[in-house]
Amino acid sequence: MFEKAKLINPFISKNKSKLEVISMSRSILPLAAMEKLLRKAGAPRVSEDAKEALRDILEAYSYELGQKATKFSVHSGRKTVKATDVRLAHTH
Repeated sequence: MFEKAKLINPFISKNKSKLEVISMSRSILPLAAMEKLLRKAGAPRVSEDAKEALRDILEAYSYELGQKATKFSVHSGRKTVKATDVRLAHTH
């Protein structure tokens, strides 16, 4: 069953004392969106390294959040992850 399967995060290394992000060959989030987020937060200029770092961190967090939300939906007897599952995963 899914709830018994060990879920592994491919984005974060096993050293959890530091947030060491493992670079992926294929990313999901575009760098342009990262620049927009940083500029909206007030950054007048954004380096490529900053965009890549933000993307890696957001993808890693999103993956962990997705795993938690999936566990909540399975626990509720559903296959579909709902917004409430994501919000609950974010707060726990």
